[in-house]
Amino acid sequence: MNRLVVFLAILALVFGLAEAKKGKGDHTPSCTTVINDLQPCFLYLMGIEKSPDEICCKGVKKLAKYAKKKKARKAICECAKSKAATFGSIDLSRVSKLPKECGVSLKLPHISPNIDCSK
Repeated sequence: MNRLVVFLAILALVFGLAEAKKGKGDHTPSCTTVINDLQPCFLYLMGIEKSPDEICCKGVKKLAKYAKKKKARKAICECAKSKAATFGSIDLSRVSKLPKECGVSLKLPHISPNIDCSK
């Protein structure tokens, strides 16, 4: 699990620079934003915790604000899809359950490496 945390920290640092260069008018979250918002949820997503905690749900609520537009929902889906293979220890069925567990209205399909995020 320590390697996962180190990997996520490096990922956030590297891609954070690209995020900082984005225009503030762009309401589509970058994959870095999605990962950063969901990082507190990883213990839940890995099945270590039975339910998401308050910090996790705060990130889910941030993503829900982005996801009001189809383009943003697609970006969130594409990010989750691309990271699904990277984080093999994550229970992908829990990704789709997160919004409900956090009391948030956010439609996410069941994430899998083969999902078509354009639908």
